[in-house]
Amino acid sequence: MLRQKSFDREPGLKLKWSVATDEVFVENVYVYECEEVEQALSYFYKGQKNKVMANHQMNQSSSRSHCILTFTVQQFDSANDNT
Repeated sequence: MLRQKSFDREPGLKLKWSVATDEVFVENVYVYECEEVEQALSYFYKGQKNKVMANHQMNQSSSRSHCILTFTVQQFDSANDNT
């Protein structure tokens, strides 16, 4: 069984510690492997669609959410691919 301990008390990203693996991770952060630009964009648009909107005193339509979109591009020479 995976037991976790929360490090924060505020809303937002939650840091968790796994007793089983002795690792710290961020809850609700996802990594998707994409082979085509369209796949990456579809995940981005899905995130845009699912973001939460809430107002506050300074802005009546503040998104109150953040998105970090990171691309790691790998290149290989298919002519030298021995698989």
